[in-house]
Amino acid sequence: MPIPITHPPHTVRASHYLGPSSNIDATHRIKWRLLTCHNGAFYLHEVTLLSTDQGPDIVKKILQQYLRSESWLAKAVPFLIPTAYTAALAPVPGESLAHLPCLVDVDTQQYSHVLTTALRQPSHLPATALFLTSYARFASTTEPHNNTISRDAILIKLQLSKLSLAAFLALTLIVSVVAGVVAGVACHSLDLAFGVFGVLVSLVGIGEGFAVWRLM
Repeated sequence: MPIPITHPPHTVRASHYLGPSSNIDATHRIKWRLLTCHNGAFYLHEVTLLSTDQGPDIVKKILQQYLRSESWLAKAVPFLIPTAYTAALAPVPGESLAHLPCLVDVDTQQYSHVLTTALRQPSHLPATALFLTSYARFASTTEPHNNTISRDAILIKLQLSKLSLAAFLALTLIVSVVAGVVAGVACHSLDLAFGVFGVLVSLVGIGEGFAVWRLM
């Protein structure tokens, strides 16, 4: 009668390499809800983050997504700066938010000094993942069918900076005066000097006014 041969169990040593399938990747993707405002209407977007992202990384990705969704006019108006709010969306079924960006209603919005400071000075944020967990309410999660609830999002809007506006006006006046003086001296005409000054001030004023009207 043959005797069955049994093999001793294989022992895995600490030095053995088990292959790529044995490595556990703790990094996963997280999507944050981001709201932008155009002419009084709110549009919902998503920002893809990583669970290992730190404060400055998160702010950089949020700003990149915001700038992609914003009009090119925003870059032409230096005295309008991004400002952050925490917003609560009006309760709607999750299915209505499946296709982004989409138009949504906002029930409440509250200015956030911490988030606004982070947008303007991201390097001041600590290089840890605490920023991600502190605002976990902005994250999109899997929801049951027809789940009609209110959801939180980070809202970024343009706000007038009085200091930046004053600096812009001063620079515009200086450039216009210099251009008028140069034109007047070159052509020996005081009327031309005032004309060039007036034209430059008018063009800048009309252009910036139109841009602000379109953005606000």
